[in-house]
Amino acid sequence: MIEWISVKEKTPDMHEEKDEDGTIYHVSDTVLCWDGDEQDPIAIGVYENGKWYANGIGQPDVTYWALINDPEGKIVNLDSRCGW
Repeated sequence: MIEWISVKEKTPDMHEEKDEDGTIYHVSDTVLCWDGDEQDPIAIGVYENGKWYANGIGQPDVTYWALINDPEGKIVNLDSRCGW
């Protein structure tokens, strides 16, 4: 079951990453994002330096987020599986 968390209450935990130039930034693991759009309700994205992104595109209207769980309920970290 997906447990949706309001962005007003909490944002995902962040960790440090370095880009190819050595610049440090803070980013979450990959999560599910929802912006209230009933036609296309869910995106896979990240929370980075205070902003939401899905497919590298800013998502200013994200209202809820959720950890990604497998069918048995285990949290899936897509970052390590996809090489992100």
